Amino acid sequence: MEDLTNTIVRCPIIVHACVVSRHGYLKRYLEKYGEDTWKMMKSAFTILVERAAKYVAAKNGTLMVYFEAAGKREDRLIKSYFNDLRSQGHPFDTVRANKYSPLCANDFSSLLRGIDSKKKNNAVMQIADLCLYPVVSSKTKPNNQALLSLKTANLLVDCNLEPNLVDNLGVKYYCFDDKP
Repeated sequence: MEDLTNTIVRCPIIVHACVVSRHGYLKRYLEKYGEDTWKMMKSAFTILVERAAKYVAAKNGTLMVYFEAAGKREDRLIKSYFNDLRSQGHPFDTVRANKYSPLCANDFSSLLRGIDSKKKNNAVMQIADLCLYPVVSSKTKPNNQALLSLKTANLLVDCNLEPNLVDNLGVKYYCFDDKP
């Protein structure tokens, strides 16, 4: 495990995520969307891509999005979320989203270079999985050694942001509360 940790913390990466409580999401949106969890996936995708785009914009960069291939239908759906962001902007209620200083379609179009899928056996996808798990489990296991290693190596996006920017640009924990 120590060798694996050392390998990961030497990678030139920044770990970002949108972690969704499925229970909290369904509690909040079941009446509106029913059991359609693709709405949850679209929300998480949009939030993550927007935050990552804002982060790279602050570094004068652009963003290439890679995702783990799931199947033809699912891959097309994820690519459609990406294309919609570039052409229409985010799909959220404008009034509620304003507190996050959302990007407009033109911003997305200039910041998002492209999107591509990678198979699960791709080394980049395997590293992403190994980094994502500790972030996802951080609500229940905040002292997880893998998470602490990512933080110590400053690989977690939150470690690379001014404290006042974490709420709008950092890892998003979505629907982990009882707020509407």
